[in-house]
Amino acid sequence: MPNSIQLRRVAVGALAGLMAAAAGACDKSTTAVDSSARSTASVDSAAILAGAGNTMLAASYGEIPVPAGARVTVTVSYVQTARCEIISVSGVIKQTVFPQGVGGCGRGAIESDGLGLSTMIGPAATSGNISFRMSSSGGSTVSGSAPNYTVSLYDAVGDDSDDVVLSVKVEAANSNLECLPASVQRGEIIRCTLTVAEAYRVLTRESQGRGFRITETPGTSHATGETYVWEGPAVADSRVTVRVESAGKQQSHSTSFKVTERQWATPGFSNIVTVVGLDPSQKMRPYPSNGMVGGSHPNPDASIWGRLPVSRPTQGPNTGLGFLADPLPDFPWKVYLHPALYPPPAGLQPGQPGYEQWHRWYDDQDGRGSGTCTPAVFAILVPEVERHEGVAQASDSHYGVAIKAYTDLKPQQRYERLYTDEDDYALRALVYDEWRKFHEGGQYQTRQNAFDNTDYPKVLSRLGCTLDFNPSDR
Repeated sequence: MPNSIQLRRVAVGALAGLMAAAAGACDKSTTAVDSSARSTASVDSAAILAGAGNTMLAASYGEIPVPAGARVTVTVSYVQTARCEIISVSGVIKQTVFPQGVGGCGRGAIESDGLGLSTMIGPAATSGNISFRMSSSGGSTVSGSAPNYTVSLYDAVGDDSDDVVLSVKVEAANSNLECLPASVQRGEIIRCTLTVAEAYRVLTRESQGRGFRITETPGTSHATGETYVWEGPAVADSRVTVRVESAGKQQSHSTSFKVTERQWATPGFSNIVTVVGLDPSQKMRPYPSNGMVGGSHPNPDASIWGRLPVSRPTQGPNTGLGFLADPLPDFPWKVYLHPALYPPPAGLQPGQPGYEQWHRWYDDQDGRGSGTCTPAVFAILVPEVERHEGVAQASDSHYGVAIKAYTDLKPQQRYERLYTDEDDYALRALVYDEWRKFHEGGQYQTRQNAFDNTDYPKVLSRLGCTLDFNPSDR
């Protein structure tokens, strides 16, 4: 701006006599100096201009274009003035940028006071231009192009055009939908936000994933740059879509989020329950001709399934999806010992009332018929059956195999990841079915069967005789 600079030179030279008169309004005493000495001068240029009645130095302001919704980051990158200057911006953004002032504001070295100050202004309500000014009369020049600009401001005193230099970055507001955090654990809050460059209205919001689709119609209106938020507990991997209307046009914005599992503790067993009787869930026969004289397995109370705690978000992208609030409790481990392992009551004979098939099997272990064992075998057999089933929680037992399977296969995570858009009953039914399938098949049952296949021969070899399983050869 060579013409402006020349005018300032003429004006300052003509008004040299007025500078001393204006010194009373300065930050410190001042003498007539040229621009090379401005670091020690403190001239109130507004007072000088008023005293001279000079309007030729009316500021010429460089302008920066900004789109609607844009935010602008302003940083003081250079300061060299003895005056305490207040920086403001006008145009489609109107506000004081650095109300604390820069330059000779008494906080530090005059020549660099305020250096590095940074702030964000906006968003711009409409598209247009902005320009920066200092509190004293002067102008500014703008260089650079979007999004980075340099603004040099001067106060019309002396031969200078860079009392304060600002680095300006224009950050246009893009319509953008995002859900954070990127990795959210089930039950934690997922926050989905949308920012639109112009005023907008939210028509619909939708979340869908495996087995569910949630659609809502908010119909809410929002100003330019205002962030729309949809948040709540996360339950399942979801695709989120928000449809808006802006400037007479409709547009959909979509994004996705993933849900990670809660890491639940490995289940165990609350206690050991031992009963003498036939296991109704096993193939235990009154006369154990199939060799099954014991049985064991987890034994939850049937009523527990209807009491499992369910959590269900009331807001957010996964509104209404039910999932387990807590892990399943530890269940008892129940051991059945066949009554055939124990002698009939004293004096009870075959054919008499109360003489059962299991009494007959016990009596068959008499060293005759198909077997060679005598009643002495039960002193070995009963402890072996108890160990095998897990009465003492031995690692080489069905109990021990179950604990190892739980540790390796992590069945608790199967229940943790279950969810449904149906009612609580439906979720609890899903959990029960998953629990039953785990224990009745797959790797769990394969391990239990493998244990039987290796432990049965060991038990039989420890007896030192052959058990009689034939009820017809006494």
